[in-house]
Amino acid sequence: MAELLSERYVQDLDGVLNCLDRIVITGSLPPFFYAQGMTGYLHQQGIRVFDYAKFGESDAVSCR
Repeated sequence: MAELLSERYVQDLDGVLNCLDRIVITGSLPPFFYAQGMTGYLHQQGIRVFDYAKFGESDAVSCR
């Protein structure tokens, strides 16, 4: 079995995180701030506006 990095460099480490930490994302998406922008995005993705609720529940949502 492969050696863990935390075992290999134990003398150089002060500690190890054993859980997920936070990710902070900053910025804005101005095109989505108004209805026409969101409608345009959905249309571009081939999603009908009335299907938005179903689209929003999907795990496969990605902004390209």
